[in-house]
Amino acid sequence: RVCFPSVFSVLHPSNQSINKFSSLIVPFCYNSQVGHNLGLGHSNENGDYRDQTGLMGFSYGYSDYPVMCFNAAKSWQLGWYSDKTVTVAPAPADNGWSGRVYGISDYGSSAATTVLVKIDTTSDTDYYISFNRAAGVNIDTVEAENQVVIQTTAGEGDLNNGYEESELEAKLSESGTFQPSTIPGR
Repeated sequence: RVCFPSVFSVLHPSNQSINKFSSLIVPFCYNSQVGHNLGLGHSNENGDYRDQTGLMGFSYGYSDYPVMCFNAAKSWQLGWYSDKTVTVAPAPADNGWSGRVYGISDYGSSAATTVLVKIDTTSDTDYYISFNRAAGVNIDTVEAENQVVIQTTAGEGDLNNGYEESELEAKLSESGTFQPSTIPGR
């Protein structure tokens, strides 16, 4: 299944437009190809297509499983959920950011004020943070269910930079911490 936010409309075979909370059921290999056609690169973990927190990583041989969305880096690259995103510079440049990050499946809730966070470094590597809530359009996320996940890309995270692969850097449970080896601009 592929999740499409309201800014992206797809014509279903029944000629009904699919809204942001619906999904189009297609075999996973098609999901990956749809992602490539949208300009997305693979989602990696340890350098291979092993990121199972969202689509574009590990492939599944089922036509109706798993029901999950793109990871934070891919969603940012597509410009999805842009009204509920936060961009910060590495601390202490702007004293950091503090707040709640809600799951993509909570996007439609007025309480969910932030679903994606980007740490915009001064280098080619930026960090993308999301809460991988296993519910709704992301019910079958296979890895890091109900955890904060952090991905990186080697670019600015937009389609203008072309094909960008993402790398899963961390999966954090409550009170978990992540300290990258280096963040330029700190």
